[in-house]
Amino acid sequence: MMRTFLFLLIFSLAATSAVAAIPTINCHCFQDRAFDPANPSAADQYYLATTQNRLLAAVFDQPRRNIVVAKQKGTEGDDLWVAYRASAETDLSPNDLLREKKEQGAWLPVLKAYNISLTQTDSALPNDSRELARLISTEILVGQGFADHETIESLYAAGAEQKEVICATLLASVSDRNAGEIRQSVTQGLYTWGQIFSDLGLASDLDASFQRMLAGITPVKTP
Repeated sequence: MMRTFLFLLIFSLAATSAVAAIPTINCHCFQDRAFDPANPSAADQYYLATTQNRLLAAVFDQPRRNIVVAKQKGTEGDDLWVAYRASAETDLSPNDLLREKKEQGAWLPVLKAYNISLTQTDSALPNDSRELARLISTEILVGQGFADHETIESLYAAGAEQKEVICATLLASVSDRNAGEIRQSVTQGLYTWGQIFSDLGLASDLDASFQRMLAGITPVKTP
């Protein structure tokens, strides 16, 4: 009886440790999904993530649920940007390309194998997934008319993450402030992302708000 109890105790502790060891970056689960004036920063990570997901879904004409589920299953957001963009230049689906990237261990061998350029320039592509995703999202934000290269580059130079760049840029498109001012107001503690969504009248109905923000996007078709 005692041995059985000890076995169950050890098993329970091991399972708990294993769950705790799972990187939270891949969970893509958010407890707070709405702005709360009593806790204005609680939903910030959700606002940043959903803005990024909605842009990705709109540009590549994909159900947002597919992107969320992929992230929940462990696919890095950076890899999704590359896979969707590369898929637009081949007959391969994003999932096919993600599998090949996993086999190759990096994106460059896959991109070279299918002669995928990703951008309109002849500059050498980085091998880092994060840098590739930044490059792709920058081309999209500029190409879809949300910002110019200088604005995007200045945000990254100020230390912004990709999701912050995307969020600030899209918010600027429906605000009287530019993207740099919006992000700076957050980093200086003057506002939270949720407060900005709320002040702009976007927080009460996110679906309608993003539909308005992304209405002018020209989708890029993928297989």
